[in-house]
Amino acid sequence: MTTPQIEVLGRALNPIAEMGTRERAELILSRFENVGDLERGSEYSTSVLDTDTAVVVYTVDAEIEGTGVTTELELHIGEPVGVEDDFVLPLAAYPAAFSDGENVRRMMNGVEHEPTDES
Repeated sequence: MTTPQIEVLGRALNPIAEMGTRERAELILSRFENVGDLERGSEYSTSVLDTDTAVVVYTVDAEIEGTGVTTELELHIGEPVGVEDDFVLPLAAYPAAFSDGENVRRMMNGVEHEPTDES
């Protein structure tokens, strides 16, 4: 996810960047129904756009909206990385049974950023 930086009085601001990892996780979970208690799990550090980035792993049981199916979700929520005029927010959410998280780390390591053309 990429969001623009807004500069106010010489300071780069962005609501997503100002949120904690738990708040970002809750934002993602707004797409699900009957969400259980969000549990903070492990933490790790990985490279995103050549920047060492902290990532927190959360798990939660949630119902996929409109399906009636409940599954355990795993969320990897990284700290925003400032690049040019944007913040890049590394994150992933998926049914826990689908991965051990290593694919998520590889995905975050491979993130590329193409600046927006404002002309």
